[in-house]
Amino acid sequence: MNTLHHRDGAECPLCNWKLNEAHPVIADWFHRSKKVHVNMHIAWAYRSQADQDKMVAEKKSLAKWPTSKHNARTDDLKPCAEALDIFLLDEDGNARWPKIFYAKLAAENKANGEPIKWSGEFKSILESNHFELKRAKSEKV
Repeated sequence: MNTLHHRDGAECPLCNWKLNEAHPVIADWFHRSKKVHVNMHIAWAYRSQADQDKMVAEKKSLAKWPTSKHNARTDDLKPCAEALDIFLLDEDGNARWPKIFYAKLAAENKANGEPIKWSGEFKSILESNHFELKRAKSEKV
């Protein structure tokens, strides 16, 4: 895999493609965070029903379709994920999921007043790399 574009701070085409199916607020947060953490990338944004069913079957998610924030859609049913699963690429181009990084990112979010919460802050999510949009229950996409 050619990971040069991942190390030099340039935008990542795959991350940008995934952000096309994400809520604009969480996409903006990702872009701001990526400026500081250039090796940060997106594993998941939107998940289709088949993807979500597979995650549940593999015990990587407890949320059945369409209850995951990864399954959020607009009123006209366009994908609009309210969650991102994040990973880091190391210098050798290997994906890493360091919980200490996620805790640091969560602390930065809190200090900066970002509208994002981290899965490490609640018990209902199995993965530590999950970040989601904080929204009032009554808010619509």
